[in-house]
Formats: sequence, C-alpha cells, structure tokens
Amino acid sequence: RLLNGGHSALAHLGILAGYERTDQAMADGAIRDYLSAAMRDEIVPLLDSTPDIDLGEYCETLLERFANPGVGDQLARLSERGSVKMRAYLLPSVEDALAEGRPFDLLALAVAGWLRFLRGTDLDGRRIDVVDPMRGRLMALARSGGSDPRPLLSEREVFGDLAEHERFIEAVGRHLETIEREGVRAALARAELPLVA
Repeated sequence: RLLNGGHSALAHLGILAGYERTDQAMADGAIRDYLSAAMRDEIVPLLDSTPDIDLGEYCETLLERFANPGVGDQLARLSERGSVKMRAYLLPSVEDALAEGRPFDLLALAVAGWLRFLRGTDLDGRRIDVVDPMRGRLMALARSGGSDPRPLLSEREVFGDLAEHERFIEAVGRHLETIEREGVRAALARAELPLVA
C-alpha cells in the first residue's frame, strides 16, 4: 500500500502538475509534503505493525527513493493499469479508513487525480496516453462526468461499495473540481485538514 499506492498517487497528480519523472515531481515541495502526509497520516495507521519493519523509517526510505534522480522512474509508466493498481493498492486504504472512522482526505485527492487523468489530457490540454485494460469505458465515464465523480465511482469493478459513501464522493468531487478550476497545487494546499469518516 505504501510503495504501490504511493506510486499511484504520485504518478497521476505528478503528470497533471506537468512532471514526467518521479524525481521531478518529488522536487516539488508541495507534492513531496502531500505524499509524505498521505503515507504517514492515512496509510500507516491502517497497517498492522511488524517487529522487523519500522513503518516510519520505511516511508522515509520510499520518499528518498522516489526523489532520487538515479532511481527516478517515468510517471507515465507508473500510471499504467490504474484500474488494477488503484483497486489493489490504494482503494483498500480508503475502505479501511471509512470502516474505522479514520482520515481519508489525502487518499481522496489521489483518487480525484486519477479520475482527472482519465480524461486523457493534462490541465493545459496536452494529450495523456492512458494505458489501462478498462481504458475505453473509464475514459468515456471521466469525460461525461466532468467534475462529478459519480459516473466513475459507480464502476463497481473498480470501486466496489465506495460509490455508496457520500462523504467519500463529496471529498473526491471537491478535489476534482479544485484540480480542474485551480490546478493540482491548489488541491494539495486545500487537502491539509483531516477528513474523518
């Protein structure tokens, strides 16, 4: 959830912010701070502790790895198969947060970033190559829905019962609208307060 979920959040928001590589996106302090907070405050508390791994140190190791130009990966590659990766690595944390009454606003922003990414253009209108096994259906829903996340969130093969959680829908919609109107940095700035299920 930390490595692959972090990759998913970083990839879609990073591309929308105009970056091509993980290290470029992580050099943006707002993105790095967001990803650090999402991992530390919204994912780690949901994980079972293990005696062999200090999850705080592991988060720092991941952040350093993402920011390392020598290890830097293409965001386009990390964005591929979003419907599979989000279902496997990021959405389980959202579901757990909702079930446990924990904060989920930063995770909702990652989902909003993916939904906006699925329109197939960045915020300046440049084409994004969406590589996904559900590409046709998801892109059609993203374009028809615009800033309303409900059409996409109703895709149960990906989102399961999350379409029934009104506070999650509201949070994703709020972030989606902010990304569309004001850009990724404005959405990052507004996602600081914890939103509890």
